[in-house]
Amino acid sequence: MAAPRAKRDRLAPRQRRASVRSSVTRISVVDLGLLAAQVLGLAIAAAGALATHPLLTLVGSVVSIGSQVAITVLRSPINRALSFIGMSRAIRILLLILLSVFLELALASASAADNLRHGATVWVLPLAAVLCFLATFADQWRAAGYSGAGLAWRGLGRWGLHDSTPAPSGRASAVVSLVSTLVLTVGVPLVLAINGARVDLVVVGTVAAVLGFGSCIASIVLRARLRALGTRADRVVRLRAALDAYAPEVVIYVSAPASGTYALNVWIQTANAFDSRTLIMVKEAAHLANMEHTDIPVLFAGRARDVEYLTVPSVKVVLHPTTANKVFEIMRLRGLLQVFIGHGDSDKVSSYNPYSKVFDEIWVSGPAGIDRYTALGEGFRRDQFVTVGRPQLAEIATVAADGSTDVTLPRPTVLYAPTWEGFLEQSNYSSLASMGVAMVSAMLAMPNPPRILFKPHPSSGHRRPDMGEAQEEIARLLHEAGSDHQVFDTGTVSLYAAFNNADVMITDISSVLTDFLASHKPYIVTNPRNEPLADFLVAFPSSDAGSIIDTDLTSQQGTGFVEAIAHALVGDPDGRPARIALADYLLGPISADPVRAFVDQVSAAVDRARVRYPEPRIVPVPPATESKSIPSASSAVEGPEGTESAEGAAG
Repeated sequence: MAAPRAKRDRLAPRQRRASVRSSVTRISVVDLGLLAAQVLGLAIAAAGALATHPLLTLVGSVVSIGSQVAITVLRSPINRALSFIGMSRAIRILLLILLSVFLELALASASAADNLRHGATVWVLPLAAVLCFLATFADQWRAAGYSGAGLAWRGLGRWGLHDSTPAPSGRASAVVSLVSTLVLTVGVPLVLAINGARVDLVVVGTVAAVLGFGSCIASIVLRARLRALGTRADRVVRLRAALDAYAPEVVIYVSAPASGTYALNVWIQTANAFDSRTLIMVKEAAHLANMEHTDIPVLFAGRARDVEYLTVPSVKVVLHPTTANKVFEIMRLRGLLQVFIGHGDSDKVSSYNPYSKVFDEIWVSGPAGIDRYTALGEGFRRDQFVTVGRPQLAEIATVAADGSTDVTLPRPTVLYAPTWEGFLEQSNYSSLASMGVAMVSAMLAMPNPPRILFKPHPSSGHRRPDMGEAQEEIARLLHEAGSDHQVFDTGTVSLYAAFNNADVMITDISSVLTDFLASHKPYIVTNPRNEPLADFLVAFPSSDAGSIIDTDLTSQQGTGFVEAIAHALVGDPDGRPARIALADYLLGPISADPVRAFVDQVSAAVDRARVRYPEPRIVPVPPATESKSIPSASSAVEGPEGTESAEGAAG
């Protein structure tokens, strides 16, 4: 064990330097301003002490300690960066306390300074100074006693592991430790400035001492609670034991920005019906709060080695709704069938990215998905593709041949559901900023305006502020136009509810358009780049059965936007056969139970994985258990009462 420990010791300085570099890169103008205020406050307080000017010292102390309180509350990376060069928060607080001592010495010849030489002030003020410094030091000692970031879970109670909860952050104790110093370094100059009596100094010192002592006790209690949670390695071991007991066969693996949880949410209801035991593994903690409710166990594994340890031997298939870079953390593991399921079927380039060829299988809704990939000429194999339909279609009401549906609408209704701007301008198909406000205004100005539903994409404005501004303007217009118009929230369920409550949809090139085709209702597609009509139809086959509108609200097909809306609102029965044929091409024939069809495909994938990888997968044992076997799930909750229920991941 000596060699590995020596290696860790050599790596530790590098890791600390890397961590500091990361902190420095995250320092903002506000952080620099707070640091400047702290330094300036120290200088002012020192000058006031040397010049025997109590009020000046008071102002400097307030500015300096106030900026430190702000740095602590905001969790500024300044703290970590300064600590690396020896200027920890405790040291900076010590400087403030020393300044108060300098102030007392500077005032020794003043009449008010006589109060410092007699009675309880001789020992109360030094004791308070010591306790204030210890309070700050104890808070840092408490914070250093726990490292639990990047690990959280829920849904494993039946297998011996209670849901994780956030560990106590201790921010309150950090602020209290600064408040005690504030009372001392500001109170003493203030009392002296107003020629206060000895009893006033005793009161200030006592209050500061009590607060400092209380902060020390709070830090000790918090550290004890954190220690009771066990080391991070201990939690990985217990989590591994519970997952071994659960024995999942399928992992839904998601990595995306916080605004991208919708990519997981579109699959939650389908996953709830899986016959195979399933685990949802996310790489970003925000998804835990943003995802829809499910009884499927959910795991946040922030580190690559957690993914390695916790993808237990029972796992056979990994389903990928996204293609973010972190998918490689699980794709590098051997013996797993890696399947790309995406989160929508569309003509967007992101829906048939050449990157996808790294997956063992690519599941598409219908023949169009295969044609998109093979047209790239990027080395995709025909045996990579599996046509699985679109299980989400079960929630969409299909209009009958006579134009009737199961949904009764209050009056002719138009849904405007634009996509977002994408991560790159190449994948920006959104009409929101270029023509969204104009289209909504034009519909509201019609002689008999339709009811308008507005369903923005949850990531709109993520990259371009003008998208968010247009979204707010449309919401304002609809609000002012009357209560019968509606702005839907950003949830997946509300999208399909909006489908069912609309006669016509206006949308961009996206999976929203493809899914809406299942309703067989008329639709209008935007052309925000004003591409030539022939090129547009070739590039985006999903638009072939709809009206296409340019940014000036005219159509190269010979009709204007308002005319296209009016024609679509009467049902466009002549266009129905084309919409049905296009829906079959893009989505595959709609089965009686699309969810069941997809569930069967997942079970079949597990069977294929067993044939492809007949040998048991070897999964590394977490380091904390190298010299002993992993405990069983039944022993995972042993220990002091309540220990496991307090499991958590400090953010």
